[in-house]
Amino acid sequence: HVRSRRQRQMCIRDSTLSARYIRLTALSEINGNPWASAAEVNILGANGLPLSRTGWVATASSQELAWGDGAAANAIDGNVNTMWHTVWSAGSPPHPHRLVLDMRSNQAITALTYLRRNDPSPNGTIRDYEIHISNDGVNWGTPISSGRLTPIAGQVTTINFNNNTS
Repeated sequence: HVRSRRQRQMCIRDSTLSARYIRLTALSEINGNPWASAAEVNILGANGLPLSRTGWVATASSQELAWGDGAAANAIDGNVNTMWHTVWSAGSPPHPHRLVLDMRSNQAITALTYLRRNDPSPNGTIRDYEIHISNDGVNWGTPISSGRLTPIAGQVTTINFNNNTS
């Protein structure tokens, strides 16, 4: 995965969990709008490197398909110029919005990285979030991380699972 010079990533890896499913829940948007979006979401393994997303499936509680391709799968397609975006053309469902990643098998995980949409618009940029994990996609338990993001265009935001905020 090649990153542009504008993209950077910092990560502290000292907590490892195991799960098959990861759910990123957007509780609010940076400007108070009812949307959520993500250009790329990666999960870091025990070695601190992004896990291979081959075969993974992304689903979402809402995705914009009428006015552009805002499909959940775009958040894990390796292309920073595509994005998952919640519905905005036919009304805007309120928060929370959920993006669920099915990694197809249990994986050792230490962090989630979030890259906001890769254009000048901040629409959908996640502000407040929760992250849950599951082994069956049904039972999620309590959040493994929650907090407030301050993402910057072109920069990857890392949420370490040993911290309560990023």
